[in-house]
Amino acid sequence: MKCKVEGLIHVTGAPDCGKTTFAYTAGPSPDKICFLDNDIKGKALHSDLNFGMYRNLVREFTEGKDYKPIAFFNLIMGILDTIKPGQFEVIIFDNFTQLEAGIADFAEAHIGEMSNITPGQVKSMSQLTWPAKRIMYGRVLDAFLEKAPTVILTTHLKDKWVGNIRTEAQIPQCQKPLTEKASLRVWLRHNPDSEAPIGLVLKRISKSLWDEKLGKIIPVSVLPRKLNPCTWDVINHYIDNPLEERIVSTPNEFELSILDGVLTDDQRMMLRAALEREQEAEIATAQEQEETQREAIEKLLEAGKSIKDIAKEMSMTVPQVRGLM
Repeated sequence: MKCKVEGLIHVTGAPDCGKTTFAYTAGPSPDKICFLDNDIKGKALHSDLNFGMYRNLVREFTEGKDYKPIAFFNLIMGILDTIKPGQFEVIIFDNFTQLEAGIADFAEAHIGEMSNITPGQVKSMSQLTWPAKRIMYGRVLDAFLEKAPTVILTTHLKDKWVGNIRTEAQIPQCQKPLTEKASLRVWLRHNPDSEAPIGLVLKRISKSLWDEKLGKIIPVSVLPRKLNPCTWDVINHYIDNPLEERIVSTPNEFELSILDGVLTDDQRMMLRAALEREQEAEIATAQEQEETQREAIEKLLEAGKSIKDIAKEMSMTVPQVRGLM
């Protein structure tokens, strides 16, 4: 089965939270997956699943005897050249961060071909090279997407600095072009209630639907901000049923602090407003359920049922029944 999310998917989170598992369970069969392993975790997986292509980047880069970032960049681009467009349904790069330094070095080395900046300006004002680096970053991402419809890039987390002060917060270890160009971004967290992680959706996929009554296209945000559990079965269900009434898992205060650190001001405002609406809806639903239960208890009492029998019949405790009387 093809992955239902096409484009770039950025997966981040703490170590051992399920990033790699989330990536290789996106849908396609192993022979349709290209696994670029820069974290030494995919070797055992490849032995079990036999991916269509598996490259141990750590070993290959070490064997090259050239440890500069630009050498890593050349290694990756050489691998991409060997892949035919459409050969794989998913390319997984686990993890992607090291390539970012290679992209920057390549752009700086070829700055004369990409802009009018002189070598002297590069040395004295390195910030002038950033536009060229962004352009090169975009070209690299496009090169990946030329080979497969879905590209999953994983990254770790890093400490967040404000000026020269390290804060207690963490942020994804990636640069802005990836956050801008990704179709879906997910921050995975350990889940105390399940082996599958909790997913905080940093960038949501949307679906456009034609509304015949209104006579216009309606954009719909497919995913909520929190997925619990965060599995492809859950994501695919939301994609197939974008307008279905759903039980929304609300981010807790810690998770909200994570989202506050990575969302824009407008996104934060929209998230807070959505959470307020969800809480109001939950309260209204709880009140409605309570009233329905109270009416059912009254009817059972009129029918001569004891409180103990009512509690058993309604799968409640005796104190719960008394509380509704």
